[in-house]
Amino acid sequence: MLFVKEKHFDSVDVLVVGSSMSLNNVNTESVTQHFGKAYLNLSSWGQNLEEDYRLIKVFAKHLKPRVILISGNYMDFNESPRNIQFDLVEKYVYENSFFSSLYQSLGFSSFRSSKELYTYRQKSFDHNYEYLGFDANGGVNFDPLKFNISPVRWKGNSIEKFSFSERNYHYLDSISSFCSVNNVLFAYIQTPFRKEYYSLLTENDLNKYRIHTEKIKSVLDKRSQRFINMSDSSWHDSLFVDYSHLNKIGSKKFTDYFLSQIPKTGSVQ
Repeated sequence: MLFVKEKHFDSVDVLVVGSSMSLNNVNTESVTQHFGKAYLNLSSWGQNLEEDYRLIKVFAKHLKPRVILISGNYMDFNESPRNIQFDLVEKYVYENSFFSSLYQSLGFSSFRSSKELYTYRQKSFDHNYEYLGFDANGGVNFDPLKFNISPVRWKGNSIEKFSFSERNYHYLDSISSFCSVNNVLFAYIQTPFRKEYYSLLTENDLNKYRIHTEKIKSVLDKRSQRFINMSDSSWHDSLFVDYSHLNKIGSKKFTDYFLSQIPKTGSVQ
């Protein structure tokens, strides 16, 4: 939020929202080449679909995007431990310094509210998962050279053991409805996994993931919106910094591919 407040975005054509699956995996260069420079990536670590929806409700009325994109995966369908007051988020970004002080006092650290931590992560080298050197549009794409890959993150998590929150499918439906009512093109892009991780998923993992994927598809199909599923493709390990986060080269390949299925005009047709 500090980045958005400092940059003073008045309006955008394209708004990207989501977790680090959007923050790191959506390539800014590709988006601006496809749609133009009026683009904002409003994503943040660990953001789930409820938080996506509430942020869209806050920012869409100010930014008036014609396209909203979410790049995500199963880990975004969890229950958030945060209790964010989104009315204060709006006041922090768009109103006076009193609300800025109040906002920061509420401990909104996971949404970039700590200026010292934000400044440190801006300056830290981009071979670190916590790097927050935002580009001009709010994205963070990882340089593949000398990236400090964590063996634990590289191995990845069990889908079978993941606790899916049904509420987040309802919030995805709310995002879908909001975009439909407001004549905004909406697309949900399911991100890929690195090839070896995907190849080692158990049958129970795969079954649970198929159910999850079908739920997303059913939501998007209701209003004839785009669901671009890229999780069943083979993506070479060299394109990743862990089991699900792409490096800059991978993010460009990923973004170029899904944008090829979205019209440049942003028409909902």
